[in-house]
Amino acid sequence: MPQTLFSAAPHRSSVYQHRRRLATAILGTLAISLLQLSGSIAEPNSPAGQVLQEWGISEAALAKAPRYIPPKRRGMPKRTQGGGSRGCAGLPTASADCAISLTALVPADHIGLTTAARPVLSWYASQRSEQPWQVTLVEPGVSKPLWVQQIPQVKAGLNQFQIPANAPELKPGRRYRWAVSQANSSDRSVSSPITRGWIERVELPNQQSQQMLAISSQRDRANWLAEAGLWYDALTEYTQALKANPQDPQPLESLFSLFQQGGLTQVIQWEQTTPTLSKPVS
Repeated sequence: MPQTLFSAAPHRSSVYQHRRRLATAILGTLAISLLQLSGSIAEPNSPAGQVLQEWGISEAALAKAPRYIPPKRRGMPKRTQGGGSRGCAGLPTASADCAISLTALVPADHIGLTTAARPVLSWYASQRSEQPWQVTLVEPGVSKPLWVQQIPQVKAGLNQFQIPANAPELKPGRRYRWAVSQANSSDRSVSSPITRGWIERVELPNQQSQQMLAISSQRDRANWLAEAGLWYDALTEYTQALKANPQDPQPLESLFSLFQQGGLTQVIQWEQTTPTLSKPVS
């Protein structure tokens, strides 16, 4: 069974410090958005520049912010969020399982790209669920799923699973749909939370591939992937950087910026209410 690649939750004793860091990251994300809308770094004496100074966001930090450039060829918008009531009777963790919303971490208005043959799939849960779930990968026009993986639970916040080695490789130029849903749902009278995402594998030209391999910094490599329009690859790099350095605000700020540029504002709002993406300062 594939291993969960990322899961981190704050300790109660440090909630205040964690939320303070989270607020800084969110404000930084908003500042980055202002920068992207204006197309340049705000002048120090301008209204925008004064706001950035109040937030403590430097020009150097803004210059390192990720800039996601979507592919020129876009697909149709895809609905990625699902939610429903599982019914509380008889559930051992009723308070956690009665209502849950899932959101596939994919762009809201186009199909996300990857260069990986077996990429990492990511979704966000509004709260935990200890009921069994399953991840399914299908190819349009093919009757049977290419891969189905059962997982014992869904964690509050970010969930990630990599397509395993025993699953078929994604073929370049083909689009696939993946979904996370309740496993073995026998009660058809209640709605089961489900979230879906689309993915397409592409191949980088040799020159671009060499450029990426020459980047040693994980943050710079993630930013390069974002600018190349490789959503899944950039997201994986950012989350790995956050896992490796949970006390560093930069990976979290970059991740929020990517979410906002991809239309995943609901995820940022959930994180603002119940932080899960980084460990608090011990």
